[in-house]
Amino acid sequence: MLNDELIWPGRLMPAILSSIVIWFVLGLADYSALAQTGPLRWHWSNPMPHGNTIGAVVYHNGLMIEVCERGRIYSSSDLDHWQSHESPTFNALRAATYFGERLVVVGESGTVLYADSLNDFHLVNLAVSDWLEGVAGSGTRLVAVGDNGAVYTSVDAQTWQRGNALSHWLRAVGFANGRFMTVGEAGFIASSADGLSWAAENSGTSRDLNAVQWINDRWVAAGEGGTLLSKDPILGWRVQSFPSTNSIYTVAGNTVSTLVAGASLLEIQENGLWKDVLASSNPNPVPDWTYTSGLWSGTEFFIGGRSGLTVEGFKTNATGATLFFESNPSERYWLWDVYRSQDFYVAVGSSGTIMTSENGARWDLESVPDSKQSSYLLGVGGSSNMLVAVGNAGTVLLSPNVTTNLVQTNANGTTTNISVSLFGIQWNQASTPTTKDLQGIAYGNGTFVACGGGGTILTSPDGNAWTQRSSPVQSFFSGVANFSGGFVITGDGGVILTSTDGKGWTVRSSGTKNWIYKVRNLGGRLFAVGDMGTILSSVDGITWTSQNSGTTTFLNDVAMVGTSYYAVGTDGIVMTSAGRTVWVPAVSITRKSLYGLATNGGQMIAVGLEGAILRTQPLPFTNPIQFVDFSVASGEALFLISGEPDQVFDLEATEDLNSGNWSLIDQIEISDPDGFVIYEKPGILSGQEFFRAKNEP
Repeated sequence: MLNDELIWPGRLMPAILSSIVIWFVLGLADYSALAQTGPLRWHWSNPMPHGNTIGAVVYHNGLMIEVCERGRIYSSSDLDHWQSHESPTFNALRAATYFGERLVVVGESGTVLYADSLNDFHLVNLAVSDWLEGVAGSGTRLVAVGDNGAVYTSVDAQTWQRGNALSHWLRAVGFANGRFMTVGEAGFIASSADGLSWAAENSGTSRDLNAVQWINDRWVAAGEGGTLLSKDPILGWRVQSFPSTNSIYTVAGNTVSTLVAGASLLEIQENGLWKDVLASSNPNPVPDWTYTSGLWSGTEFFIGGRSGLTVEGFKTNATGATLFFESNPSERYWLWDVYRSQDFYVAVGSSGTIMTSENGARWDLESVPDSKQSSYLLGVGGSSNMLVAVGNAGTVLLSPNVTTNLVQTNANGTTTNISVSLFGIQWNQASTPTTKDLQGIAYGNGTFVACGGGGTILTSPDGNAWTQRSSPVQSFFSGVANFSGGFVITGDGGVILTSTDGKGWTVRSSGTKNWIYKVRNLGGRLFAVGDMGTILSSVDGITWTSQNSGTTTFLNDVAMVGTSYYAVGTDGIVMTSAGRTVWVPAVSITRKSLYGLATNGGQMIAVGLEGAILRTQPLPFTNPIQFVDFSVASGEALFLISGEPDQVFDLEATEDLNSGNWSLIDQIEISDPDGFVIYEKPGILSGQEFFRAKNEP
């Protein structure tokens, strides 16, 4: 698979430092005959650092760890840079704790993970359908609790025993002050000294309880309807006054503060008073969101929520109020469509959202006319000279391929005129003859075609002047594509229309009444996808063949990379086919519904719910890795390496270039969205050494 030819990079750097001679060599990869290798490896482009709903957060030895939906695990030492860790499951992860130096995670369908290193997780499958919603450990025993009153115990996280089920479904468990405490539905609370024998306690409420935590000197529990309880050492559990009826999902605190978070809820109690952190009157209000997990790290509060949103809270002085801010602000509006132009991607969505990216990894938010900032943009497409975004109430926005001159001031004080493209950046509003919602947009043969609600079909030669065309049916049209025979439109009720020029339209038989949501021209063949897992294909737009998708989930878009096809849809489903007829599930790292697909060479971009932008590389990278710079200090080597975001390569070394004996130093993935990585070689260099980088598929 790999071409063993060695080439010398343009900037060859033999370095003689402390009698060490270093040569760099690049190994080129030959993937010309390779269509696809291995499962899809998805990465988050937006929100940042990821968009997975956070089930739990734990803090240990200076490291914050998030466990999330789809088996995703992330860690950070500074809360700015996050590392994704490989997990042996795609089940939802719901709770985590440290048992000594061992991380233990539990979740969906009896899932248990344990790891002594974040690079080596082990899966224990209890082979049950019960979700495990909480886990806690004493110095000698772990307890996991969940559905159907399930209680599991372990002394090492590897082998688990199921105890007698408690009388209610359980949602959380904690350990402190020598006792385990668990809470669950209908106000159920029970405690245990050993995790084996449990005694129910009177909670004083019938509300479902979602969280329990030892704060300062007592247990605190919280749940539905803004229920907040604390356990007095003498009087037992007492309902506390709380200023909200929203559901509480997590509680945290220190000696002077208590924090609760949940559904559109984030409140902190200081000096006996509750403060609404989400209030718009705050100097720095944080998003009104669903917060699912949180903790006090010892220096600050850290709260995690839906779609990866995190909030930090800390004091700047001992007597001041706790200040909160969103850790990694990102766009979280729904994205309905994405399109690849000549040089960049453009995605559109709710609240007039338009985002662009050259490489699919780093995205920029573009501005739209003030009057359209609350619009729902449902589709985007165009030509090499004009991009068109369409949306609700007949909205059409245009971005022509034009340039403007800017004056750049140089370091020496002189100025230079530079030409800057406004393509995809500057958007203007066009007038249309309809107020119906528009969703489909396509261009071909000198004509733009837009379609939407109530059988609406519009055409334009330039994107500015639009003409309404007669439709034989009044369905909602959500998809349109150009192909060799003209145009094809799809929509609600299984409707398919074709036209040679966009003016006159003919109904075609689809063989289904399911909503055909999107249609694409993929390599000269038409593919349409929609409700109940519908996938249709056609070579002429007239005769359509149904394919067995293997799912009844709503499919929203379809794309082609290499010789393989991909479809995405509700709940983050991804299906793939190597031959157009047999479709199988592919890897997905999100439960967020995905609505649009676009491709560029070997890369594929998916967009969807709450600003989700995912990227993957179904075809291997072909561009070689480049050594940009190198230094040696105290015998340790430091590399600056460039490539493409998500590119994986082997860094290898040899002391004798003629021997052919290369040893692997490390396998490295470029996670930086601009395609750079700084790598420090472990160990001390001595004598002469040669290095090369080899692409991995």
